[in-house]
Amino acid sequence: MDDRVIPGRGPFSFAIYGELYHRIGALLPNQGHEVMYAQLYIYNPGTTLHTRQRGNPHLRRDVLKIIEDTLLQSNLFCDLYHRAYEVLEDAVGEDENFNVPAY
Repeated sequence: MDDRVIPGRGPFSFAIYGELYHRIGALLPNQGHEVMYAQLYIYNPGTTLHTRQRGNPHLRRDVLKIIEDTLLQSNLFCDLYHRAYEVLEDAVGEDENFNVPAY
């Protein structure tokens, strides 16, 4: 633990030195499984809204639509996922273990 970050009393905190990585799951769902998490960003927004609502029937569709539209407009990763899906679609049948290059 590095006490230089926030010494003394208070909430627990920590610092990360170097690079931070996050492992994401598969971009395409397993056959017979629903899309989830990051997979939702690579599909047609109309389809994803329906999928999100089916998984969360207690949530209002209009609120989910506002959140989805905001994410699509402001989150840079949404566009990256859409492009990754296009690459995966073009590569169907070429290699089952296709890796999408990260730029």
